[in-house]
Amino acid sequence: MNKLSNLKIIEITERIYKISLFSSEQYKKSREEIYKLCYEMRSYATKSEESLSKIIDLHRELVKVQNARAASIENKIMGLLVDMCILIDIDNLDNLGNDLEEIRILEEKYEGNERLNLRLNSMLMNYAKEIINSEVTAKEAKAKRYQNRIAQALQLLSELNYCYEIKGIKEIFKSKMQDENKKIQYFALSGLENYYGTENAEELTEKEEKLLEKIIKKTNDRSIVFTCCQILINDGVFDESDAMSRMDNWKDKNRR
Repeated sequence: MNKLSNLKIIEITERIYKISLFSSEQYKKSREEIYKLCYEMRSYATKSEESLSKIIDLHRELVKVQNARAASIENKIMGLLVDMCILIDIDNLDNLGNDLEEIRILEEKYEGNERLNLRLNSMLMNYAKEIINSEVTAKEAKAKRYQNRIAQALQLLSELNYCYEIKGIKEIFKSKMQDENKKIQYFALSGLENYYGTENAEELTEKEEKLLEKIIKKTNDRSIVFTCCQILINDGVFDESDAMSRMDNWKDKNRR
């Protein structure tokens, strides 16, 4: 990336951070500017590792700012990162892990933009894991802002899992599949749906099958029921008629 582009992304991220510290009145007057800055930042996001690093650093700093303005901007930035992993999608890559040496081996297969995309997706994966593994107090864990962040990080990993085998991804999704927050639970289950749709997925254990059945019976959320059924279909436990039967039973139970 040339020096001019580098200076531009620095200018954008610094301005966004400054706006996050505004008073409520100042922020209301700057909403259009925030929209334009985020749109402009999006155009730089996939150009270099330096650009993505600046955007990730901005998100880290916004997390520390305890006000509603920063929370709103943080949510927008994370949404941009989730969209990015779709935009820079590459087919037929596997074994994307934390090991830098492993990434270098994969890079040998590709050149130019494809090699850059691999590095960018690796950065996104590592940041999503960083968010999920972050240590917070019990009080912070119950905050809507934190829960939204975790849900978005799970969504990001789920999107990446369409194209990559990610080390330890099953355990990450499993750890959140019974979360009390419906959004977190949904994206964890959606991630497992993607995982069990791949050729190299491990088979569900009997314990995992029973847990999915338990979630189907317990939840009042249709999308969660559907996703659980799809996991069981992808793993070969259910066929279409089994899934339809579970959905019908759930509808009868939850009909209002």
